[in-house]
Amino acid sequence: MVRKDLALYGKKLEESPFNNQMRLVLLKRGSKQPLYLMLLTQDLRLFALYEKLSERIQKLPVSLPLLLQHLLGCLEQDHGLELVAIALVSLWASRDGLTERDLYGILATWKELSGADIDLEEAIHAGRRAGGYPMAPFFDFLRSLRGLLRACGSPAEPPGSRLHLYGTPLRTAVEKRYLRKPGLDRTAHVLLAGNLQVLLWNGMYVSCITPALSCGVS
Repeated sequence: MVRKDLALYGKKLEESPFNNQMRLVLLKRGSKQPLYLMLLTQDLRLFALYEKLSERIQKLPVSLPLLLQHLLGCLEQDHGLELVAIALVSLWASRDGLTERDLYGILATWKELSGADIDLEEAIHAGRRAGGYPMAPFFDFLRSLRGLLRACGSPAEPPGSRLHLYGTPLRTAVEKRYLRKPGLDRTAHVLLAGNLQVLLWNGMYVSCITPALSCGVS
């Protein structure tokens, strides 16, 4: 699997007696799990410093749960811890997943409010005027997020389709990493509910959203 996946991108691991990078991979406890190998391969494929590849392999976590935490950490380094947390907890809280438009609206509203404590009325007002989140960094984040979701077993769906965490081990990783922060799940529910209200205000019905409106969010 590792050879085949890397070969698709013109890359390979050394397997010589003096530099057996494949052996370093197979010594990992998680290497018996196809998903672990798929995620590890994705990380190695994106790693640019060939001369430090062996060191990179040695430092990668040995199990699937730890590797997922590592990949979430990489996402945070590239796009910001708070933005990643809000996006993933919103996905976690949504009932049927989120469209790209939903996710953009939620993140734009959150940025409009500067990450402060949010109530539903503020989220609705901010959502109506939100638009200051530049599209370029959003699509950069979206590309990274879709790549991680796809690698974790989320169905390969066309651009514009819903993103979701259901049925993937990433959902458990998100719960362990982000739901320990008090109030983050409530903030996500408020943003989801506010986004739905803005869509309804604009005459766009979306069937996605969330149990937020029935959870006493205010």
